[in-house]
Amino acid sequence: MSTLIPAPTQQPAEQQGAPSGGQTWLLILVTAVVGGIVVSAAGTHTALMLILVPMLVTVALLSPKSLLVLLVVWMTLLGLLRRLIPGGHSAVFSGDPMLIVGPACIFFLFVVAMNRGAFHRRSALATTVLCFNVVCVLEAFNPAQGGTTVGLGGLLFVLVPMLMFWVGRVLLDDVDARRIIWVVAVLSVASAAYGLYQEFNHFPSWDARWIASSGYTALNVGNGVVRAFGASSSAQEYATFLGLGVVAWLSLRRGASRFRGLLALCAAGFLAYAIYYEAQRTLLFLGVLAVGVMFAARLRLRPFGVFLVAVLAIVGVVTFAHQLGGSSSCPPNDAACTLANRANTAGDPLGQQSSLSGHISETRQGIKAGYQHPLGRGTGSTTLAASRFNSSSRASRGTEFDPGNAGTAFGIFGLVLYPMTLILGLRAGYRVAVRRNDTIGLFALGAMTVDLLQWLNGDLYSVTWLVWLFIGWADLQNQAIDLAETAPSPVLEPLAPGRRRWTS
Repeated sequence: MSTLIPAPTQQPAEQQGAPSGGQTWLLILVTAVVGGIVVSAAGTHTALMLILVPMLVTVALLSPKSLLVLLVVWMTLLGLLRRLIPGGHSAVFSGDPMLIVGPACIFFLFVVAMNRGAFHRRSALATTVLCFNVVCVLEAFNPAQGGTTVGLGGLLFVLVPMLMFWVGRVLLDDVDARRIIWVVAVLSVASAAYGLYQEFNHFPSWDARWIASSGYTALNVGNGVVRAFGASSSAQEYATFLGLGVVAWLSLRRGASRFRGLLALCAAGFLAYAIYYEAQRTLLFLGVLAVGVMFAARLRLRPFGVFLVAVLAIVGVVTFAHQLGGSSSCPPNDAACTLANRANTAGDPLGQQSSLSGHISETRQGIKAGYQHPLGRGTGSTTLAASRFNSSSRASRGTEFDPGNAGTAFGIFGLVLYPMTLILGLRAGYRVAVRRNDTIGLFALGAMTVDLLQWLNGDLYSVTWLVWLFIGWADLQNQAIDLAETAPSPVLEPLAPGRRRWTS
Protein backbone atom coordinates (compact mmCIF):
# COMPACT_ATOMS: atom_id res chain seq x y z
CA MET A 1 0.00 0.00 0.00
CA SER A 2 1.44 3.32 -0.98
CA THR A 3 1.17 6.41 1.14
CA LEU A 4 -2.37 7.67 0.74
CA ILE A 5 -1.71 11.24 1.90
CA PRO A 6 0.88 12.86 -0.37
CA ALA A 7 2.99 15.72 0.88
CA PRO A 8 1.21 18.97 -0.04
CA THR A 9 4.20 20.60 -1.69
CA GLN A 10 5.84 17.56 -3.21
CA GLN A 11 6.32 17.78 -6.98
CA PRO A 12 7.73 15.42 -9.56
CA ALA A 13 11.49 15.50 -9.95
CA GLU A 14 11.21 16.76 -13.49
CA GLN A 15 9.32 19.87 -12.36
CA GLN A 16 11.91 20.57 -9.66
CA GLY A 17 14.82 20.30 -12.05
CA ALA A 18 16.34 17.45 -10.08
CA PRO A 19 18.80 15.10 -11.77
CA SER A 20 17.86 11.56 -12.63
CA GLY A 21 18.66 8.65 -10.34
CA GLY A 22 21.58 7.60 -12.56
CA GLN A 23 23.08 11.10 -12.48
CA THR A 24 22.75 11.26 -8.71
CA TRP A 25 24.52 7.94 -8.19
CA LEU A 26 27.22 8.94 -10.66
CA LEU A 27 27.78 12.14 -8.65
CA ILE A 28 28.03 10.08 -5.47
CA LEU A 29 30.47 7.60 -7.02
CA VAL A 30 32.78 10.24 -8.49
CA THR A 31 32.85 12.28 -5.30
CA ALA A 32 33.44 9.19 -3.18
CA VAL A 33 36.40 8.12 -5.34
CA VAL A 34 37.94 11.58 -5.19
CA GLY A 35 37.30 11.72 -1.46
CA GLY A 36 38.91 8.34 -0.96
CA ILE A 37 42.05 9.46 -2.76
CA VAL A 38 42.28 12.67 -0.73
CA VAL A 39 41.67 10.89 2.57
CA SER A 40 44.25 8.22 1.75
CA ALA A 41 46.80 10.96 1.24
CA ALA A 42 45.74 13.13 4.19
CA GLY A 43 44.84 10.33 6.56
CA THR A 44 42.52 12.41 8.70
CA HIS A 45 38.89 12.23 9.70
CA THR A 46 38.62 15.97 9.24
CA ALA A 47 39.45 15.67 5.54
CA LEU A 48 36.83 12.97 5.07
CA MET A 49 34.22 15.03 6.90
CA LEU A 50 34.94 18.13 4.81
CA ILE A 51 34.50 16.06 1.64
CA LEU A 52 31.45 14.01 2.60
CA VAL A 53 29.27 16.66 4.22
CA PRO A 54 28.95 18.92 1.12
CA MET A 55 28.48 15.88 -1.11
CA LEU A 56 25.76 14.27 1.00
CA VAL A 57 24.01 17.57 1.63
CA THR A 58 23.89 18.10 -2.14
CA VAL A 59 22.36 14.64 -2.53
CA ALA A 60 19.84 15.50 0.21
CA LEU A 61 18.68 18.53 -1.75
CA LEU A 62 18.65 16.87 -5.19
CA SER A 63 17.57 13.32 -4.37
CA PRO A 64 16.70 12.88 -0.68
CA LYS A 65 15.39 9.35 -1.19
CA SER A 66 18.82 8.23 -2.40
CA LEU A 67 20.38 9.68 0.73
CA LEU A 68 18.12 7.60 2.97
CA VAL A 69 19.67 4.37 1.71
CA LEU A 70 23.18 5.84 1.75
CA LEU A 71 22.66 6.94 5.33
CA VAL A 72 21.90 3.35 6.40
CA VAL A 73 25.22 2.20 4.96
CA TRP A 74 27.20 5.12 6.39
CA MET A 75 25.80 4.87 9.92
CA THR A 76 26.27 1.10 9.98
CA LEU A 77 29.91 1.24 8.89
CA LEU A 78 30.75 4.42 10.84
CA GLY A 79 32.49 2.62 13.70
CA LEU A 80 34.65 0.55 11.37
CA LEU A 81 35.60 3.54 9.21
CA ARG A 82 36.59 5.53 12.28
CA ARG A 83 39.01 2.74 13.24
CA LEU A 84 40.37 2.17 9.75
CA ILE A 85 41.15 5.80 8.90
CA PRO A 86 43.80 7.46 11.11
CA GLY A 87 43.43 10.92 12.59
CA GLY A 88 40.28 10.56 14.68
CA HIS A 89 40.99 13.32 17.18
CA SER A 90 40.52 16.93 16.21
CA ALA A 91 41.23 19.94 18.40
CA VAL A 92 38.67 21.91 16.40
CA PHE A 93 35.75 19.59 17.16
CA SER A 94 37.13 18.25 20.48
CA GLY A 95 36.21 14.82 19.21
CA ASP A 96 35.82 12.79 16.03
CA PRO A 97 34.69 15.04 13.14
CA MET A 98 33.28 12.01 11.30
CA LEU A 99 30.43 12.08 13.81
CA ILE A 100 29.27 15.32 12.17
CA VAL A 101 28.48 13.67 8.81
CA GLY A 102 25.39 11.73 9.87
CA PRO A 103 23.73 14.56 11.84
CA ALA A 104 24.42 17.00 8.97
CA CYS A 105 22.63 14.70 6.52
CA ILE A 106 19.73 14.14 8.92
CA PHE A 107 19.33 17.87 9.49
CA PHE A 108 19.16 18.65 5.77
CA LEU A 109 16.74 15.77 5.20
CA PHE A 110 14.63 17.34 7.95
CA VAL A 111 14.75 20.69 6.15
CA VAL A 112 13.56 19.02 2.93
CA ALA A 113 10.77 17.23 4.81
CA MET A 114 9.72 20.45 6.54
CA ASN A 115 9.48 22.23 3.19
CA ARG A 116 7.29 19.42 1.89
CA GLY A 117 4.75 19.70 4.69
CA ALA A 118 6.02 17.41 7.46
CA PHE A 119 4.20 19.47 10.12
CA HIS A 120 0.85 19.44 8.32
CA ARG A 121 -2.09 17.35 9.59
CA ARG A 122 -0.38 16.48 12.85
CA SER A 123 -1.69 13.52 14.81
CA ALA A 124 -1.56 13.22 18.60
CA LEU A 125 1.79 11.43 18.23
CA ALA A 126 3.20 14.09 15.91
CA THR A 127 2.12 16.89 18.26
CA THR A 128 3.75 15.09 21.21
CA VAL A 129 7.00 14.59 19.29
CA LEU A 130 6.96 18.26 18.27
CA CYS A 131 6.62 19.31 21.92
CA PHE A 132 9.47 16.95 22.80
CA ASN A 133 11.63 18.55 20.09
CA VAL A 134 10.94 22.01 21.46
CA VAL A 135 11.83 20.90 25.00
CA CYS A 136 15.10 19.39 23.70
CA VAL A 137 16.07 22.71 22.12
CA LEU A 138 15.18 24.76 25.19
CA GLU A 139 16.98 22.37 27.55
CA ALA A 140 20.14 22.68 25.44
CA PHE A 141 20.63 26.05 27.16
CA ASN A 142 20.11 24.75 30.68
CA PRO A 143 23.16 25.90 32.71
CA ALA A 144 22.92 22.89 35.04
CA GLN A 145 24.51 20.61 32.44
CA GLY A 146 27.84 22.45 32.51
CA GLY A 147 27.65 24.90 29.64
CA THR A 148 26.02 25.55 26.29
CA THR A 149 28.63 23.41 24.51
CA VAL A 150 27.36 20.37 26.40
CA GLY A 151 23.80 21.20 25.42
CA LEU A 152 24.61 21.69 21.74
CA GLY A 153 26.56 18.43 21.75
CA GLY A 154 23.61 16.74 23.40
CA LEU A 155 21.36 17.86 20.56
CA LEU A 156 23.42 15.69 18.20
CA PHE A 157 22.66 12.62 20.31
CA VAL A 158 19.05 13.28 21.31
CA LEU A 159 17.29 15.77 19.02
CA VAL A 160 18.90 14.98 15.66
CA PRO A 161 17.82 11.29 15.55
CA MET A 162 14.30 12.36 16.56
CA LEU A 163 14.12 14.67 13.54
CA MET A 164 13.89 11.57 11.35
CA PHE A 165 10.32 11.20 12.59
CA TRP A 166 9.37 14.12 10.35
CA VAL A 167 11.38 12.68 7.46
CA GLY A 168 9.48 9.42 7.78
CA ARG A 169 6.16 11.25 7.59
CA VAL A 170 7.00 12.78 4.20
CA LEU A 171 9.90 11.18 2.35
CA LEU A 172 9.66 7.46 3.12
CA ASP A 173 7.50 5.53 0.69
CA ASP A 174 7.04 1.78 0.35
CA VAL A 175 9.73 1.32 -2.28
CA ASP A 176 12.43 3.06 -0.25
CA ALA A 177 11.26 1.41 2.98
CA ARG A 178 11.75 -2.03 1.43
CA ARG A 179 15.18 -1.03 0.17
CA ILE A 180 16.17 0.08 3.65
CA ILE A 181 14.93 -3.18 5.17
CA TRP A 182 16.97 -5.20 2.66
CA VAL A 183 20.08 -3.09 3.30
CA VAL A 184 19.69 -3.57 7.06
CA ALA A 185 19.19 -7.30 6.58
CA VAL A 186 22.31 -7.76 4.45
CA LEU A 187 24.55 -5.48 6.52
CA SER A 188 23.47 -7.18 9.76
CA VAL A 189 24.65 -10.56 8.47
CA ALA A 190 27.98 -9.08 7.38
CA SER A 191 28.42 -7.37 10.76
CA ALA A 192 27.55 -10.58 12.61
CA ALA A 193 30.13 -12.54 10.61
CA TYR A 194 32.74 -9.89 11.39
CA GLY A 195 31.79 -9.91 15.07
CA LEU A 196 32.04 -13.70 15.34
CA TYR A 197 35.46 -13.49 13.69
CA GLN A 198 36.50 -10.99 16.35
CA GLU A 199 35.27 -13.22 19.17
CA PHE A 200 36.56 -16.59 18.09
CA ASN A 201 39.60 -15.74 15.96
CA HIS A 202 41.28 -12.43 16.71
CA PHE A 203 40.79 -8.68 16.56
CA PRO A 204 42.39 -7.06 13.50
CA SER A 205 45.07 -4.49 14.21
CA TRP A 206 42.73 -1.49 13.78
CA ASP A 207 40.26 -2.99 16.27
CA ALA A 208 43.01 -3.95 18.71
CA ARG A 209 44.31 -0.37 18.69
CA TRP A 210 40.85 0.95 19.46
CA ILE A 211 40.38 -1.51 22.35
CA ALA A 212 43.72 -0.46 23.83
CA SER A 213 43.10 3.28 23.48
CA SER A 214 39.38 3.62 24.22
CA GLY A 215 39.32 2.26 27.76
CA TYR A 216 35.84 0.91 27.03
CA THR A 217 35.28 -1.29 30.09
CA ALA A 218 32.03 -2.81 28.82
CA LEU A 219 34.02 -4.75 26.22
CA ASN A 220 35.81 -6.82 28.86
CA VAL A 221 33.67 -9.66 30.20
CA GLY A 222 36.44 -11.20 32.30
CA ASN A 223 38.58 -14.31 31.98
CA GLY A 224 40.68 -12.56 29.34
CA VAL A 225 37.73 -12.36 26.92
CA VAL A 226 36.81 -9.16 25.08
CA ARG A 227 33.31 -8.72 23.75
CA ALA A 228 32.90 -8.27 19.98
CA PHE A 229 31.58 -5.06 18.44
CA GLY A 230 31.57 -5.89 14.72
CA ALA A 231 31.52 -2.83 12.47
CA SER A 232 29.82 -0.73 15.17
CA SER A 233 31.15 1.85 17.60
CA SER A 234 30.18 -0.10 20.72
CA ALA A 235 29.14 -3.56 21.81
CA GLN A 236 25.63 -2.32 22.65
CA GLU A 237 25.16 -0.78 19.21
CA TYR A 238 26.45 -3.98 17.60
CA ALA A 239 24.00 -6.18 19.51
CA THR A 240 21.06 -3.83 18.89
CA PHE A 241 21.80 -3.69 15.16
CA LEU A 242 21.89 -7.49 15.04
CA GLY A 243 18.48 -7.49 16.75
CA LEU A 244 17.27 -5.07 14.08
CA GLY A 245 18.63 -7.51 11.50
CA VAL A 246 16.59 -10.37 13.00
CA VAL A 247 13.48 -8.20 12.75
CA ALA A 248 14.33 -7.33 9.12
CA TRP A 249 14.79 -10.94 8.01
CA LEU A 250 11.64 -12.17 9.76
CA SER A 251 9.57 -9.36 8.28
CA LEU A 252 10.93 -10.18 4.80
CA ARG A 253 9.41 -13.65 5.11
CA ARG A 254 5.95 -12.09 4.74
CA GLY A 255 4.74 -12.93 1.27
CA ALA A 256 8.07 -14.49 0.27
CA SER A 257 8.48 -17.70 -1.69
CA ARG A 258 9.35 -20.91 0.13
CA PHE A 259 13.04 -20.63 -0.78
CA ARG A 260 13.31 -16.96 0.25
CA GLY A 261 11.39 -17.71 3.43
CA LEU A 262 13.84 -20.49 4.31
CA LEU A 263 16.78 -18.20 3.50
CA ALA A 264 15.33 -15.51 5.80
CA LEU A 265 14.91 -18.03 8.63
CA CYS A 266 18.51 -19.21 8.25
CA ALA A 267 19.79 -15.62 8.28
CA ALA A 268 17.71 -14.79 11.37
CA GLY A 269 19.05 -17.92 13.08
CA PHE A 270 22.62 -16.91 12.28
CA LEU A 271 22.02 -13.46 13.78
CA ALA A 272 20.43 -15.01 16.88
CA TYR A 273 23.54 -17.17 17.29
CA ALA A 274 25.74 -14.05 17.12
CA ILE A 275 23.52 -12.20 19.63
CA TYR A 276 23.74 -15.14 22.04
CA TYR A 277 27.53 -15.13 21.97
CA GLU A 278 27.58 -11.36 22.24
CA ALA A 279 26.10 -11.97 25.71
CA GLN A 280 24.07 -8.75 25.79
CA ARG A 281 21.32 -10.10 28.03
CA THR A 282 19.02 -7.10 27.56
CA LEU A 283 19.05 -7.71 23.82
CA LEU A 284 18.25 -11.38 24.33
CA PHE A 285 15.02 -10.37 26.04
CA LEU A 286 14.18 -7.51 23.68
CA GLY A 287 14.90 -9.59 20.58
CA VAL A 288 12.56 -12.36 21.67
CA LEU A 289 10.00 -9.78 22.78
CA ALA A 290 10.12 -8.14 19.34
CA VAL A 291 9.55 -11.48 17.61
CA GLY A 292 6.64 -12.20 19.95
CA VAL A 293 4.99 -8.85 19.34
CA MET A 294 5.41 -9.22 15.57
CA PHE A 295 3.78 -12.67 15.83
CA ALA A 296 0.89 -11.16 17.82
CA ALA A 297 0.43 -8.52 15.11
CA ARG A 298 0.31 -11.23 12.45
CA LEU A 299 -2.50 -12.87 14.43
CA ARG A 300 -4.22 -9.47 14.90
CA LEU A 301 -4.45 -9.99 18.66
CA ARG A 302 -5.99 -7.44 21.00
CA PRO A 303 -3.95 -5.73 23.76
CA PHE A 304 -4.45 -8.53 26.30
CA GLY A 305 -3.31 -11.09 23.73
CA VAL A 306 -0.23 -9.01 22.95
CA PHE A 307 0.57 -8.79 26.66
CA LEU A 308 0.15 -12.55 27.03
CA VAL A 309 2.45 -13.27 24.07
CA ALA A 310 5.06 -10.85 25.46
CA VAL A 311 4.99 -12.54 28.87
CA LEU A 312 5.29 -16.01 27.31
CA ALA A 313 8.23 -14.83 25.19
CA ILE A 314 10.12 -13.50 28.22
CA VAL A 315 9.33 -16.60 30.29
CA GLY A 316 10.59 -18.69 27.37
CA VAL A 317 13.95 -16.88 27.37
CA VAL A 318 14.37 -17.31 31.12
CA THR A 319 13.43 -21.00 30.97
CA PHE A 320 15.66 -21.75 28.00
CA ALA A 321 18.65 -19.92 29.51
CA HIS A 322 18.11 -21.66 32.84
CA GLN A 323 18.09 -25.06 31.15
CA LEU A 324 21.34 -24.29 29.34
CA GLY A 325 23.02 -23.32 32.59
CA GLY A 326 26.79 -23.18 32.19
CA SER A 327 30.11 -24.39 33.48
CA SER A 328 31.19 -23.29 36.92
CA SER A 329 34.49 -22.12 35.47
CA CYS A 330 36.07 -21.68 32.07
CA PRO A 331 39.69 -21.98 30.90
CA PRO A 332 41.46 -18.64 30.45
CA ASN A 333 40.72 -16.89 27.14
CA ASP A 334 37.95 -19.41 26.31
CA ALA A 335 35.54 -17.01 24.60
CA ALA A 336 32.83 -19.57 23.80
CA CYS A 337 32.54 -20.83 27.39
CA THR A 338 32.84 -17.39 29.01
CA LEU A 339 30.30 -15.68 26.75
CA ALA A 340 27.86 -18.60 26.93
CA ASN A 341 28.01 -18.54 30.74
CA ARG A 342 27.34 -14.81 30.75
CA ALA A 343 24.41 -15.15 28.35
CA ASN A 344 22.93 -18.02 30.37
CA THR A 345 22.68 -15.83 33.47
CA ALA A 346 19.51 -14.55 31.77
CA GLY A 347 17.99 -17.69 33.31
CA ASP A 348 18.29 -16.00 36.72
CA PRO A 349 17.48 -12.33 36.05
CA LEU A 350 17.32 -11.51 39.76
CA GLY A 351 20.48 -13.39 40.72
CA GLN A 352 23.81 -12.00 41.87
CA GLN A 353 25.34 -12.23 38.39
CA SER A 354 22.52 -10.24 36.81
CA SER A 355 22.79 -6.49 36.33
CA LEU A 356 19.00 -6.03 36.17
CA SER A 357 18.72 -4.70 39.73
CA GLY A 358 21.44 -2.14 38.99
CA HIS A 359 19.67 -0.96 35.83
CA ILE A 360 16.37 -0.62 37.70
CA SER A 361 18.07 1.31 40.51
CA GLU A 362 19.72 3.77 38.10
CA THR A 363 16.49 4.30 36.20
CA ARG A 364 14.61 4.90 39.44
CA GLN A 365 17.19 7.49 40.46
CA GLY A 366 16.80 9.24 37.10
CA ILE A 367 13.01 9.37 37.46
CA LYS A 368 13.40 10.67 41.01
CA ALA A 369 15.77 13.37 39.73
CA GLY A 370 12.99 14.58 37.45
CA TYR A 371 10.87 15.42 40.49
CA GLN A 372 13.78 16.83 42.49
CA HIS A 373 14.85 19.08 39.60
CA PRO A 374 11.64 19.89 37.69
CA LEU A 375 13.49 21.95 35.07
CA GLY A 376 15.92 19.12 34.38
CA ARG A 377 19.69 19.04 34.01
CA GLY A 378 19.83 19.79 30.28
CA THR A 379 19.72 17.91 26.99
CA GLY A 380 23.40 16.99 27.05
CA SER A 381 23.58 15.93 30.69
CA THR A 382 22.93 12.23 29.99
CA THR A 383 24.98 11.96 26.77
CA LEU A 384 28.61 11.56 25.79
CA ALA A 385 28.73 15.33 25.26
CA ALA A 386 28.71 15.83 29.04
CA SER A 387 31.79 13.63 29.47
CA ARG A 388 33.62 15.29 26.59
CA PHE A 389 32.82 18.96 27.20
CA ASN A 390 32.41 19.05 30.98
CA SER A 391 35.44 18.48 33.18
CA SER A 392 33.37 17.66 36.28
CA SER A 393 33.82 14.12 37.59
CA ARG A 394 30.02 13.72 37.68
CA ALA A 395 29.50 15.33 34.29
CA SER A 396 27.52 12.50 32.68
CA ARG A 397 24.33 11.55 34.52
CA GLY A 398 23.14 8.86 32.10
CA THR A 399 20.96 6.11 33.56
CA GLU A 400 21.19 3.67 30.60
CA PHE A 401 17.42 3.62 29.95
CA ASP A 402 15.14 6.29 28.53
CA PRO A 403 12.76 6.83 31.49
CA GLY A 404 15.65 7.75 33.78
CA ASN A 405 17.42 9.82 31.14
CA ALA A 406 14.23 11.72 30.28
CA GLY A 407 13.66 12.59 33.93
CA THR A 408 17.26 13.64 34.51
CA ALA A 409 17.67 15.69 31.33
CA PHE A 410 14.21 17.25 30.95
CA GLY A 411 12.73 17.13 34.45
CA ILE A 412 8.99 17.02 34.74
CA PHE A 413 8.61 17.70 31.00
CA GLY A 414 10.50 14.49 30.21
CA LEU A 415 8.50 12.49 32.73
CA VAL A 416 5.31 13.57 30.93
CA LEU A 417 6.36 13.67 27.27
CA TYR A 418 8.44 10.49 27.13
CA PRO A 419 5.70 8.08 28.32
CA MET A 420 3.23 9.75 25.97
CA THR A 421 5.65 9.38 23.04
CA LEU A 422 6.39 5.76 23.92
CA ILE A 423 2.76 4.73 24.26
CA LEU A 424 1.56 6.58 21.17
CA GLY A 425 4.55 5.37 19.14
CA LEU A 426 4.05 1.70 20.04
CA ARG A 427 0.32 2.07 19.42
CA ALA A 428 1.00 3.50 15.96
CA GLY A 429 3.49 0.72 15.22
CA TYR A 430 1.13 -2.06 16.28
CA ARG A 431 -1.85 -0.57 14.46
CA VAL A 432 0.01 -0.22 11.18
CA ALA A 433 1.44 -3.75 11.50
CA VAL A 434 -2.05 -5.19 12.04
CA ARG A 435 -3.78 -3.09 9.42
CA ARG A 436 -1.22 -3.52 6.65
CA ASN A 437 0.07 -6.94 7.75
CA ASP A 438 3.03 -6.68 5.38
CA THR A 439 6.83 -6.59 5.50
CA ILE A 440 7.16 -2.85 6.20
CA GLY A 441 4.52 -2.72 8.91
CA LEU A 442 6.00 -5.70 10.75
CA PHE A 443 9.52 -4.27 10.49
CA ALA A 444 8.39 -0.91 11.89
CA LEU A 445 6.81 -2.60 14.91
CA GLY A 446 9.78 -4.91 15.43
CA ALA A 447 12.29 -2.04 15.20
CA MET A 448 10.42 -0.06 17.87
CA THR A 449 10.35 -3.09 20.17
CA VAL A 450 13.93 -4.29 19.77
CA ASP A 451 15.13 -0.76 20.64
CA LEU A 452 12.62 -0.37 23.46
CA LEU A 453 13.58 2.17 26.15
CA GLN A 454 16.53 3.31 24.01
CA TRP A 455 14.76 5.70 21.64
CA LEU A 456 16.66 8.65 23.15
CA ASN A 457 20.04 6.92 22.97
CA GLY A 458 21.84 8.62 20.10
CA ASP A 459 24.99 6.59 20.89
CA LEU A 460 23.36 3.78 18.89
CA TYR A 461 24.34 5.52 15.65
CA SER A 462 23.03 2.87 13.25
CA VAL A 463 19.74 2.18 15.04
CA THR A 464 18.10 5.15 16.80
CA TRP A 465 17.52 7.34 13.73
CA LEU A 466 16.06 4.36 11.85
CA VAL A 467 13.57 3.69 14.62
CA TRP A 468 12.37 7.31 14.52
CA LEU A 469 12.18 7.16 10.70
CA PHE A 470 9.75 4.23 10.85
CA ILE A 471 7.79 5.73 13.75
CA GLY A 472 7.11 8.72 11.51
CA TRP A 473 6.21 6.43 8.61
CA ALA A 474 3.79 4.46 10.82
CA ASP A 475 2.15 7.68 12.01
CA LEU A 476 1.38 8.88 8.50
CA GLN A 477 0.25 5.44 7.34
CA ASN A 478 -2.30 5.24 10.14
CA GLN A 479 -3.59 8.68 9.22
CA ALA A 480 -3.89 7.59 5.60
CA ILE A 481 -5.78 4.41 6.51
CA ASP A 482 -8.09 6.32 8.85
CA LEU A 483 -8.86 8.81 6.10
CA ALA A 484 -9.59 6.02 3.62
CA GLU A 485 -11.88 4.24 6.09
CA THR A 486 -13.87 7.36 6.97
CA ALA A 487 -14.24 8.63 3.39
CA PRO A 488 -17.82 8.26 2.14
CA SER A 489 -18.34 5.40 -0.30
CA PRO A 490 -19.63 6.25 -3.75
CA VAL A 491 -23.27 5.41 -4.31
CA LEU A 492 -25.52 5.20 -7.35
CA GLU A 493 -28.11 7.92 -7.67
CA PRO A 494 -30.88 7.84 -10.30
CA LEU A 495 -30.25 10.36 -13.06
CA ALA A 496 -32.79 9.34 -15.65
CA PRO A 497 -34.52 6.17 -16.65
CA GLY A 498 -31.89 3.65 -17.61
CA ARG A 499 -28.96 5.89 -16.41
CA ARG A 500 -26.89 6.18 -13.22
CA ARG A 501 -24.25 8.57 -11.97
CA TRP A 502 -21.62 8.24 -9.24
CA THR A 503 -21.92 10.56 -6.24
CA SER A 504 -20.13 10.76 -2.93
